[in-house]
Amino acid sequence: MQRSREAARRAVNLAGLQALFECVCHDAIEATRATRTSIWYFEANGSIVCQYMYDRRKSGFERGATIGREHHAEYLDTLVNDGIVAAENARNHPATVCFIDEYFIPNDIHALLDILILDAYGRPAAVLCCEQCVAPRPWSERDISALHGLTALIGSTLRYQGGSAAQRALLTPSLPFADQPLLMEAALYWSAKRSSRQMPLVDDISALDLPRPLLPNLLLVDIEATPFRVRYSAAGSEIRARLGRDLIGYTVEDIMSGDYCTYLLSLYRSVFDSAQPVYSESTFKWDDGGSSRTHRLLLPLSQQGGEAGRCRVDRVMAVQVWPDDARRSISFPSRMTLRPDLIDNCTIASLTLPALRREL
Repeated sequence: MQRSREAARRAVNLAGLQALFECVCHDAIEATRATRTSIWYFEANGSIVCQYMYDRRKSGFERGATIGREHHAEYLDTLVNDGIVAAENARNHPATVCFIDEYFIPNDIHALLDILILDAYGRPAAVLCCEQCVAPRPWSERDISALHGLTALIGSTLRYQGGSAAQRALLTPSLPFADQPLLMEAALYWSAKRSSRQMPLVDDISALDLPRPLLPNLLLVDIEATPFRVRYSAAGSEIRARLGRDLIGYTVEDIMSGDYCTYLLSLYRSVFDSAQPVYSESTFKWDDGGSSRTHRLLLPLSQQGGEAGRCRVDRVMAVQVWPDDARRSISFPSRMTLRPDLIDNCTIASLTLPALRREL
């Protein structure tokens, strides 16, 4: 477990957290001799989403799979109530039989050992999962003890900082998105991180204390000033599902074109020029008919100190929601085939958010 302990000490940003997940999954396989290990985050609706999965039979890793609460309530309730699901024969265990057709048979999984991960405040945050392929197997006390040690390393790094009632009361009257909970969480987080400065530093934003409900709808983009480019550095599972692809490392121009590209660049340019948060609402028309209303909050970050004078915007933390649209599986790139009337009813507003003191 030494490499996991070292990784936990370095897990101060998104890249560090991913490195910790990798080390924990490798250490879990070494400790238990399981076939596959993975780490899953709880989402606000009770589902869990895979953040990192390692299979010792393959090279590389996977992420993004979702286990929804609707069809897996027995498993999720057992996990949260007991803190563990240990299934020697997972296809016969009452908490895991729900996975047989969709998960166990396609992946040849026969045994499962899952441990609940509590965050630094004792709240359910994630799951460390070990799976045995080919045949059932018993899980020993040593296996369980090893996984508990690894889950403690992860849990101690997850320090979700939610806004207090006083902070919410300060922000709500002035914001056009007060009815959008995820955008409010993003505004609270950004404002608290900013303190008395013009904007937070890039290094202030950490995957360790980001509100977990934001993660599926979160984008981080790096701003290149000359020439002006917007390059994706992180994208949540909801964003990836709607676009049907990963975005990391690509620019907006690499992925989008036409009116949609122009519109997105105008949003990020507005953040860059104003050095202020920008909120947008727009309706996008689909090729197959109908439309989708989307809301975005774009929050600037700087590499500079920002205590005096104007900061240059080096990164933008964006949260995007589709409040009235449940569809997530329209294939790429047909849904990006652009027409002159693709974007309608656009509203862009530059905002000034008050600084939030921790004692509020």
